[in-house]
Amino acid sequence: MKKRNEDYLLGFHSILEAINAGKTIDKVLIKKGLRGELFQECFRLIRHNNIPFQYVPSEKLNRISRTNHQGVIALVSAVDILN
Repeated sequence: MKKRNEDYLLGFHSILEAINAGKTIDKVLIKKGLRGELFQECFRLIRHNNIPFQYVPSEKLNRISRTNHQGVIALVSAVDILN
């Protein structure tokens, strides 16, 4: 279910770009059992930036988006929080 002030980023490249650009990411949903070099790179950045994450079954990701999410979806605040 999509929250009102939240958007989604699908796939590794868009999530990596958002993290490197300093976007506020509320949570990353990761397909259970996901592996690979790109996943490892993304996961290191998620952990390094203390971004909350959750392992979920692929069915949950498919309910959010039927497009090619590559097994990762980030929930991003529509409005960035200013410090």
